Amino acid sequence: MNDPKSRKDKFLNNLGTKTRYSLSQDSLKVFNLSENRWDAYKLKSLKADSLIIEFKGVPNIFIKRHFNLDTIPDYDAVVVASTPCFGICPIFEIIVTKEGKVSYHGEEYLKNEGHYTSHISKSEFKNIMTRFKQANYMNLKKEYFTMVTDCATVYTTFIKNGKVVQSISDYAASSPPEFVYAYNSLFNLEQKMEVSAREVPDYLYNDEIYYASLKGRKNVHLTTSETFYIINSLVEGKETNKTFKEEYTITYSNKLLENIKTDGRYYKIYLKDGTTKTIDVGRNLLEGSNFCELE
Repeated sequence: MNDPKSRKDKFLNNLGTKTRYSLSQDSLKVFNLSENRWDAYKLKSLKADSLIIEFKGVPNIFIKRHFNLDTIPDYDAVVVASTPCFGICPIFEIIVTKEGKVSYHGEEYLKNEGHYTSHISKSEFKNIMTRFKQANYMNLKKEYFTMVTDCATVYTTFIKNGKVVQSISDYAASSPPEFVYAYNSLFNLEQKMEVSAREVPDYLYNDEIYYASLKGRKNVHLTTSETFYIINSLVEGKETNKTFKEEYTITYSNKLLENIKTDGRYYKIYLKDGTTKTIDVGRNLLEGSNFCELE
């Protein structure tokens, strides 16, 4: 963690999920990356699918899970967004596609704050997808919640063929541990990538948080990850003079923006100075999408 005098400048340093270990007779030693030391545990039992160790007189049991991933569908992109908490929870939005393209916005408590793009390998994307498939992401509930205060909410959205196929809200890490493990792998991805600054128009930046209201034939409060998917599509879209039926209205907090009218594919941006511009994102993002639809 950097300068302790400035709360705003703090961020958690990602040390990864792998480390060295040593196994001998009845002892297991694990190298503690954060303390730069070896931690010793008494080995009680070691089998092909289970491990029991003892630490300070308390047994810890680990069971190896087996997953059947063949029945769980792949996705084309995943979006993860984390909101503020009472502390230094990272506040960010990130989208990673199967081609390895990364679009990222870091708001606070991160190494890289601002708008960036980057790239990961297809094998890295496959590892991320495997974690979510191990969590059986398509069969999870829309919302997980625990009655505690001051925790962050993590929103995760999965995209297939341009549509939202699943979207999940998780407050205070209340979802199954496999799912928490999966989305945590994207929390500090920005620390491991070479990032390039990205130009995002001021009118597409949310003054508070990427959370929008979608009104029309279907009224939806879009989650942070869902909103970021649409905003990211607008940033990557092409300006056009196309006229279209304005079926939906999107609004969010921005001092320059009045609202956005859309049919799902074309988005006409109404600015408060009276000007407009229309963006073609190349596909209908709204029709057939399975939004989280939180109250």
